[in-house]
Amino acid sequence: MTDVQQFTGSLRVTGSNALFSVGCVGIGTLTNLNQRLTIVDSNDAEALGVYRCFSAASDAGTYIRLGALNGSSVPTAGAAIFGALESAKTSGYLSFFTYCGSTAFERMRINSNGQAGIGVTPSAWGNTI
Repeated sequence: MTDVQQFTGSLRVTGSNALFSVGCVGIGTLTNLNQRLTIVDSNDAEALGVYRCFSAASDAGTYIRLGALNGSSVPTAGAAIFGALESAKTSGYLSFFTYCGSTAFERMRINSNGQAGIGVTPSAWGNTI
């Protein structure tokens, strides 16, 4: 493992359009870092991809968890967004979760056909929401 270099102020990586400044990271931009992470893409390409390697199982995907740090700097999730592959592994779904303690509960799912289920399991969707 290499040593971590510490610096004070801003750091611009030559030739990369990356800027690190006072706790903020900018990718594709060198100015106006107003959020902790700013990603700018001017080429109509995918600005951010979050992927996970998976086996042959369905429901393989990845989470984006949203929450806060408690008093001891331990992350506590309050909600999550989950994108995954359906059983055919050629199409996907998007789920929204909320947490009660450390347990996540799926509250809404949008499947690859555009059907949305709110507060019910996908098998109970039928023709209504």
